[in-house]
Amino acid sequence: TGSNPPKKSPEERLVSRLKSAGPVVAVGKPKEKLPQLGAIRFYFQDNEWQEKVEALMKLAQMVVIQAGHSQGMEWEMATAIKLLPPERLLFSFVHWQALNSRERQLDYEIFRRQVERIYGFNLPEKINGAYFMYFRNDWTPRFACIKGWKKYLLGRKSRLNISEVMKQVMNQAAV
Repeated sequence: TGSNPPKKSPEERLVSRLKSAGPVVAVGKPKEKLPQLGAIRFYFQDNEWQEKVEALMKLAQMVVIQAGHSQGMEWEMATAIKLLPPERLLFSFVHWQALNSRERQLDYEIFRRQVERIYGFNLPEKINGAYFMYFRNDWTPRFACIKGWKKYLLGRKSRLNISEVMKQVMNQAAV
Protein backbone atom coordinates (compact mmCIF):
# COMPACT_ATOMS: atom_id res chain seq x y z
CA THR A 1 0.00 0.00 0.00
CA GLY A 2 1.35 3.38 -0.98
CA SER A 3 0.93 6.36 1.23
CA ASN A 4 -0.68 9.52 -0.08
CA PRO A 5 1.30 12.74 0.33
CA PRO A 6 -0.19 15.10 2.91
CA LYS A 7 -2.62 17.65 1.52
CA LYS A 8 -1.19 21.11 1.11
CA SER A 9 -2.79 23.94 3.06
CA PRO A 10 -4.64 26.69 1.17
CA GLU A 11 -1.67 28.98 1.88
CA GLU A 12 0.81 26.49 0.42
CA ARG A 13 -1.28 26.13 -2.75
CA LEU A 14 -1.73 29.88 -3.12
CA VAL A 15 1.97 30.58 -2.51
CA SER A 16 3.02 27.90 -5.01
CA ARG A 17 1.09 29.81 -7.68
CA LEU A 18 2.08 33.34 -6.58
CA LYS A 19 5.80 32.70 -6.24
CA SER A 20 6.29 32.95 -10.01
CA ALA A 21 5.66 36.71 -9.61
CA GLY A 22 8.34 37.02 -6.90
CA PRO A 23 9.03 35.97 -3.33
CA VAL A 24 5.95 35.60 -1.15
CA VAL A 25 6.54 36.81 2.38
CA ALA A 26 4.30 36.98 5.42
CA VAL A 27 4.52 38.26 8.96
CA GLY A 28 4.26 35.37 11.40
CA LYS A 29 2.41 35.40 14.67
CA PRO A 30 4.96 36.12 17.39
CA LYS A 31 3.92 33.22 19.64
CA GLU A 32 3.56 30.48 17.04
CA LYS A 33 5.86 27.59 17.84
CA LEU A 34 6.12 26.30 14.28
CA PRO A 35 5.67 28.50 11.22
CA GLN A 36 2.89 27.63 8.84
CA LEU A 37 4.09 26.17 5.55
CA GLY A 38 3.84 28.44 2.55
CA ALA A 39 5.20 31.97 2.55
CA ILE A 40 8.59 33.01 3.89
CA ARG A 41 7.87 34.33 7.38
CA PHE A 42 9.29 37.32 9.22
CA TYR A 43 8.85 37.65 12.96
CA PHE A 44 8.94 41.00 14.72
CA GLN A 45 8.81 42.19 18.30
CA ASP A 46 5.62 43.88 19.52
CA ASN A 47 7.34 47.28 19.60
CA GLU A 48 8.54 47.09 15.97
CA TRP A 49 6.03 45.11 13.91
CA GLN A 50 4.04 48.09 12.63
CA GLU A 51 7.14 49.90 11.38
CA LYS A 52 8.41 46.72 9.71
CA VAL A 53 5.06 45.90 8.09
CA GLU A 54 4.87 49.45 6.70
CA ALA A 55 8.33 48.98 5.17
CA LEU A 56 7.30 45.64 3.64
CA MET A 57 4.10 47.16 2.22
CA LYS A 58 6.07 49.94 0.56
CA LEU A 59 8.43 47.42 -1.07
CA ALA A 60 5.83 44.87 -2.18
CA GLN A 61 4.58 44.54 -5.74
CA MET A 62 1.29 43.42 -4.26
CA VAL A 63 0.00 43.21 -0.70
CA VAL A 64 -2.32 40.30 -0.01
CA ILE A 65 -4.06 40.54 3.35
CA GLN A 66 -5.70 37.40 4.66
CA ALA A 67 -9.12 38.63 5.78
CA GLY A 68 -9.73 38.23 9.46
CA HIS A 69 -10.59 40.28 12.48
CA SER A 70 -8.24 41.65 15.11
CA GLN A 71 -6.76 44.97 16.18
CA GLY A 72 -3.66 44.16 14.15
CA MET A 73 -5.82 43.46 11.10
CA GLU A 74 -7.58 46.80 11.52
CA TRP A 75 -4.22 48.56 11.68
CA GLU A 76 -3.06 46.72 8.52
CA MET A 77 -6.24 47.69 6.69
CA ALA A 78 -5.93 51.37 7.68
CA THR A 79 -2.22 51.43 6.83
CA ALA A 80 -2.71 49.74 3.45
CA ILE A 81 -5.17 52.38 2.24
CA LYS A 82 -2.77 55.14 3.30
CA LEU A 83 0.34 53.62 1.70
CA LEU A 84 -0.80 51.70 -1.36
CA PRO A 85 -2.44 52.48 -4.65
CA PRO A 86 -5.63 50.42 -4.97
CA GLU A 87 -4.25 48.06 -7.63
CA ARG A 88 -1.57 46.79 -5.21
CA LEU A 89 -3.99 45.66 -2.48
CA LEU A 90 -5.84 42.37 -2.44
CA PHE A 91 -7.82 40.72 0.36
CA SER A 92 -7.87 36.94 0.38
CA PHE A 93 -10.72 34.77 1.65
CA VAL A 94 -8.96 31.54 0.65
CA HIS A 95 -8.55 30.36 4.25
CA TRP A 96 -12.31 30.62 4.77
CA GLN A 97 -13.00 28.00 2.11
CA ALA A 98 -12.53 25.22 4.68
CA LEU A 99 -15.33 26.70 6.81
CA ASN A 100 -18.96 25.76 6.41
CA SER A 101 -21.13 28.41 4.76
CA ARG A 102 -22.53 29.71 8.08
CA GLU A 103 -19.07 30.13 9.68
CA ARG A 104 -17.74 31.72 6.50
CA GLN A 105 -20.61 34.21 6.41
CA LEU A 106 -20.10 35.08 10.11
CA ASP A 107 -16.41 35.80 9.54
CA TYR A 108 -17.30 37.86 6.49
CA GLU A 109 -19.83 39.90 8.51
CA ILE A 110 -17.10 40.95 10.95
CA PHE A 111 -14.71 41.70 8.09
CA ARG A 112 -17.40 43.66 6.23
CA ARG A 113 -18.06 45.86 9.27
CA GLN A 114 -14.32 46.52 9.63
CA VAL A 115 -13.99 47.49 5.96
CA GLU A 116 -17.03 49.75 6.12
CA ARG A 117 -15.73 51.48 9.26
CA ILE A 118 -12.12 51.89 8.04
CA TYR A 119 -12.60 52.44 4.28
CA GLY A 120 -16.00 54.14 4.39
CA PHE A 121 -17.71 52.11 1.66
CA ASN A 122 -20.33 49.41 1.74
CA LEU A 123 -19.74 45.80 0.79
CA PRO A 124 -22.33 43.26 -0.31
CA GLU A 125 -24.13 41.51 2.53
CA LYS A 126 -23.17 38.05 1.28
CA ILE A 127 -19.70 36.79 0.43
CA ASN A 128 -21.10 34.06 -1.82
CA GLY A 129 -18.24 32.26 -3.58
CA ALA A 130 -15.66 35.07 -3.51
CA TYR A 131 -12.01 34.16 -3.06
CA PHE A 132 -10.55 37.68 -3.26
CA MET A 133 -11.54 41.31 -2.93
CA TYR A 134 -9.60 43.76 -5.08
CA PHE A 135 -10.05 47.42 -5.97
CA ARG A 136 -10.48 49.58 -9.03
CA ASN A 137 -8.33 52.70 -9.34
CA ASP A 138 -10.96 54.75 -7.45
CA TRP A 139 -11.01 52.24 -4.52
CA THR A 140 -14.26 50.68 -5.66
CA PRO A 141 -14.20 47.16 -4.20
CA ARG A 142 -14.71 44.17 -6.48
CA PHE A 143 -14.94 40.48 -5.69
CA ALA A 144 -13.26 37.75 -7.69
CA CYS A 145 -15.69 34.87 -8.12
CA ILE A 146 -13.97 33.30 -11.10
CA LYS A 147 -15.42 29.93 -12.01
CA GLY A 148 -13.05 27.14 -11.22
CA TRP A 149 -11.07 28.93 -8.50
CA LYS A 150 -12.17 26.50 -5.79
CA LYS A 151 -10.87 23.53 -7.75
CA TYR A 152 -7.83 25.53 -8.77
CA LEU A 153 -6.85 26.82 -5.33
CA LEU A 154 -7.96 23.89 -3.22
CA GLY A 155 -7.82 20.97 -5.62
CA ARG A 156 -4.78 18.85 -6.39
CA LYS A 157 -4.82 19.24 -10.16
CA SER A 158 -5.04 22.61 -11.79
CA ARG A 159 -4.71 23.81 -15.34
CA LEU A 160 -4.96 27.48 -14.37
CA ASN A 161 -1.94 29.63 -13.69
CA ILE A 162 -2.34 31.96 -10.69
CA SER A 163 -0.21 34.69 -12.20
CA GLU A 164 -2.45 34.74 -15.28
CA VAL A 165 -5.57 34.82 -13.12
CA MET A 166 -4.12 37.59 -10.96
CA LYS A 167 -3.30 39.58 -14.10
CA GLN A 168 -6.95 39.20 -15.12
CA VAL A 169 -8.10 40.39 -11.71
CA MET A 170 -5.72 43.34 -11.72
CA ASN A 171 -6.68 44.25 -15.31
CA GLN A 172 -10.34 44.23 -14.24
CA ALA A 173 -9.40 46.51 -11.33
CA ALA A 174 -7.81 49.01 -13.75
CA VAL A 175 -10.97 49.33 -15.86
